[in-house]
Amino acid sequence: MFYEMLFARPPFVAKNIVDLIKNIHNKKLKFPRHINNISKTCEDVLRRMLTVDPRKRISWPELFKHKINSYMEEKVRNDLGMTLKEDDLNMSISKFYISQNKVIQHPVDIERKKDINEYTLRLAKG
Repeated sequence: MFYEMLFARPPFVAKNIVDLIKNIHNKKLKFPRHINNISKTCEDVLRRMLTVDPRKRISWPELFKHKINSYMEEKVRNDLGMTLKEDDLNMSISKFYISQNKVIQHPVDIERKKDINEYTLRLAKG
């Protein structure tokens, strides 16, 4: 499903189930970058999820620990690091950009540093 969400088509296609199974086992997994130029992190998780041998496929615990789940958080943390003092980042970064379905696309969306500090304090309190 993740592959299809990114590329609007399945990773393997065929006219019948027999040919589909053959394609899955014999064709190389391709990423149509002309449709969506995904990151190396995204490509890695897709490859690991679409591994044919279930013993080699990414496990649920591995998936939850994969960098794909945190690299946007790292980007936001870096962006905030330029905006806030380092000791203001001890709170959970998730609380900064997710609150009651409000998402801040980028710290520059809030005009003044004071506004950012007040916002993060409100979120940290609860």
